Parts: sequence; structure tokens; C-alpha cells
Amino acid sequence: MDPRRVVFVLGLAIAIAVAHSTIACDSSERKVEADMTVFANGPDDIDTSTGVGFVHAYQAALCALNKRCHAAMFPDGPECPDLVPSPSDEQARRMQLDSQAAAVCLSSLGSLSCDDINLVTHRDPSLLEELCGSKVLFGASAVGETCFSVWDCENAAYCDPTNGCPGTCVPKIPCGEAYCTLEEFCNSQDECEAWHVEGTECGTAGRCLRGLFCESGVCTVGLGVNEPCGVAPGCREGLVCGPAYVCVKPTYGVAEGAPCGNNLICDNGLDCPPTEHFCQPATSAKPDTPDCQ
Repeated sequence: MDPRRVVFVLGLAIAIAVAHSTIACDSSERKVEADMTVFANGPDDIDTSTGVGFVHAYQAALCALNKRCHAAMFPDGPECPDLVPSPSDEQARRMQLDSQAAAVCLSSLGSLSCDDINLVTHRDPSLLEELCGSKVLFGASAVGETCFSVWDCENAAYCDPTNGCPGTCVPKIPCGEAYCTLEEFCNSQDECEAWHVEGTECGTAGRCLRGLFCESGVCTVGLGVNEPCGVAPGCREGLVCGPAYVCVKPTYGVAEGAPCGNNLICDNGLDCPPTEHFCQPATSAKPDTPDCQ
């Protein structure tokens, strides 16, 4: 599968825990009804009061967005919800849910313009994380506590099964005698420091917020549409350097047999083989999350 097709899910998986390891102590099978119309009447008709309800509604809403915008994140059809990386029902029951944030997330997915789909599918999926990130559904176990799956630990930790299952939540970013959150990095003084925002100095390590470039010592958003590219700092988030060496938005929905690659993204259910560069039927597989024993 074309890596651009799945880059956003590694930032999301509801942006909750994909950065964790991929172990799970429970082996419950996730069963999802592939109702592509579940979001048709808006979030008021969806039960967002439970983690399980939100996960199912999120899967259906994301598949509907994928189909509407030819985003090529997943194939269309009944298998789509099952291909959205997300917790099983059993795992979702152990997580905490912010119902208000969940409603905002689902409403935003339903109203998102296809003109902005490049900010969801290509490069850094910050728009999707901003709308449906870990503030919606998140693990409840703190560092040092017991965990059974990748979804159990709080945002700053992951589940380590080294000493057997159940595992233990350990820090993602150890720093001196403490640990940093995902919004921070560990600087050379072993202190947690927030990622640098646009217009601020990058520092010697160039620690800019994701989606920004360190250019001449300052964090910048990069080059805009139709600006010459091919050299630093590169095109801004959601853009690519096209064949004419100017920054462009990707073109989605390229048909089977048509040329693809770079800014030309094959339609849903198609892949762009790296050696042939013509859209061909894709072979899809459900994300594998092996149990820990």
C-alpha cells in the first residue's frame, strides 16, 4: 500500500496511542457494523457518551470523509471501518472519553471541506489530530501502573510488556529524573521544553513544532502554493514539490491505469507501485495488533 495513504493514521489512530508499541493482552475481536450512513444526520444522532460508541462513529465518519473526498486513506466498502486503526470494544471501555470533544470531532469530520483533505492525508496530519486527538479518547493508566494494551496508558506513556503481560506504563520521553509530554522534548539540560512555534528561534537542535521547518534559525511554515521548491525549507504542510518544482496540493482520485506518484494520488482502493507509477488495484490488510502472551 502507498505509504502516503496511511501516513495520517499513524498520527491518529484517533491520535490516541498509535505511537505506543503494538502489544495487547486481550484478544477480543473488534466487530464493527459498516454503516456508512451512521453520520448522515450529524453528531446529535450518535451516542458519543461511551468510548465504544465514539470509536464506531469515528470509524464510520472517517470512512464517509474518505469516500466523499477520494482521499485514498482506505478502500471504500464494508471493510473500511475495520481498517481504521482504533481500540477494540473491550479496550475502548477502559479508556476515558470527553463527550463534548467527541461531538466536536465528529461534527468537524462531517463538515470538513475536501479542499482541506490534504491536511488530513498528506505529510503531517495535524488538522485531524487537532480535531480528533487524544483530548477525545485517552488512556487512563499513569506511568508505573498496569496496562493490558497499547490503548491503556496516558498520553505521555506507553505499555511495556518486557516483564510479561500485563505490562507496565512507562514514559515515552524520559528526561533526567522526570519525563516529558508529547508536547515537549528533552533538551540538552535534561529539561522538558515545549516545541518551538512559528516565528520563534529553533535553537541548535532545530526543535520546531511538527509541520514547521527550521530556516535561518527561525521556525517557519515553509513554502506556499506555486512557490519554487526543491531546496530548504521545503513546501509547507499539506503541499508537495511538484514535477515543475513548485509547491502544489496533491491531486486525489486518479483513476486506475493513469500515471501516479508525487502529487498524483490514486483513487480509493488503488495503489501506486513505486516501480511502475500507474494506479493499480490495492491489496488491503487489517492492521495487525498481536496479543502479548
